[in-house]
Amino acid sequence: MQVVMSDSEVMKRYRKKHGLTQEQAAKKLGLTRSMIAMIENGQRYLPANIVTKIQG
Repeated sequence: MQVVMSDSEVMKRYRKKHGLTQEQAAKKLGLTRSMIAMIENGQRYLPANIVTKIQG
């Protein structure tokens, strides 16, 4: 059985794994800090190109 994580969980795990603040993750991924916060709060989806960066 495959476990599917929400975009919020994916972003939080990515930041935790790499020890990044929202600001640091935003700079690394080419997003704003507020966009990271909205993704983590379930208000926005991860853009497809960012999913590729996180998984790659």
